[in-house]
Amino acid sequence: MEHPRLDEYIDRLAVQPSYQERGRIMRDEMGPWLTEYVPGVAIGSGHSIVGLGAEGRDWPVIAGHMGFTTGST
Repeated sequence: MEHPRLDEYIDRLAVQPSYQERGRIMRDEMGPWLTEYVPGVAIGSGHSIVGLGAEGRDWPVIAGHMGFTTGST
């Protein structure tokens, strides 16, 4: 994920020599921000059945099913 605010936290943490201060930044600042921000990461799922082959148009579609088929029965 990319976000300017996250970059700021990482930059601050990278140069902070104190273990206790790094923990405080992550616990008191970064953690609450991440909880509110709740980033979503899309992985590229398919939202429909794709039939490959001549018989594809005759196959029943299952509502809500995500996937790909090879055209074999």
